[in-house]
Amino acid sequence: MNYPHVRLWPFVLPWRAALVNQRRLSMAIWRRILKALFDGGANIALGTDSPRIFNVPGFAMHHEMVLYVEIGMTPYEVLEIATRRPAEYFDATDEFGVVAVGRRTEFLLLTANPLEDIGNMRARAGVSLNGRWMPNEQIERRLRDIALFYGNEP
Repeated sequence: MNYPHVRLWPFVLPWRAALVNQRRLSMAIWRRILKALFDGGANIALGTDSPRIFNVPGFAMHHEMVLYVEIGMTPYEVLEIATRRPAEYFDATDEFGVVAVGRRTEFLLLTANPLEDIGNMRARAGVSLNGRWMPNEQIERRLRDIALFYGNEP
């Protein structure tokens, strides 16, 4: 039996290389725009949770935080953008944005200091969400279950 798609194989690699190059170019432009906005004093919002392919909500933020530091922000500025600034934007500083009595208890507890290295945001000990503590082991177990449900090995 003749499979026409097999003959297309020599064209797949150049096509993929073109996509990779296009992605690199668009990221370079995006970095320049982001840096210009930051340098110009624009309010920057953290959040790559928009529905884009291969952009996993929550996890993609770690990549975005590293990018912000790469373009010149300090880890402290990045953490402000992720916490206090959204509360200010939504005029809800009395509800969230800092860890304090009477505020929503949604936070990520880390085992390493993100002020020393923003990559330490991945050093998760656990998460407090809606007043409920979830240790990292439980999070990892749930992520494994999700991966297995979709037929992927964790």
